[in-house]
Amino acid sequence: MNIKKKLKDLLRPTRDIVYTIFGFIYDFFRYFKYSGWTLKSRDSVRDFKAVKIYHRLEKSLSFRHRDPGSGWGAAGDLVAHLQKYKNTTYGFTYHEKVGLKVLGDFIKETDEDNVKGASHIIQFWDENKEASADEGGILEKHALFLQSGKLAKPEEFFLSREPLN
Repeated sequence: MNIKKKLKDLLRPTRDIVYTIFGFIYDFFRYFKYSGWTLKSRDSVRDFKAVKIYHRLEKSLSFRHRDPGSGWGAAGDLVAHLQKYKNTTYGFTYHEKVGLKVLGDFIKETDEDNVKGASHIIQFWDENKEASADEGGILEKHALFLQSGKLAKPEEFFLSREPLN
């Protein structure tokens, strides 16, 4: 029995290494399968990339005083993304359509004069604006709207909770 225990103790590190290698292989194949490496045209991957780009445009629109040339790089990236999938079987995905809406709002709110590449972006928008979604883009909120959700005494709200026992 003593030999069996010694053999077990001797082989335990080897077993742990083998289990670790199989764990790495399992994780790698799941990452490879679901990360978008193989199916870059899959709708969820396309939507992710579109949202990532149009949020940059929305961010550039959120400033009160902004540089007139800001955001045009993101607009160009969005157009480049949308051009890849314009003529696919099913057309634009939902978030790509929202991206078109954001692009239209961006063009309306900015001064395209003296911006290199703006004419190409505007031309793409004019050709595809009928495919844009109704949601997304600019939502104008005034200070009164933002103040309406403010609590008069926030301490009372937070202290009114019953402690968990």
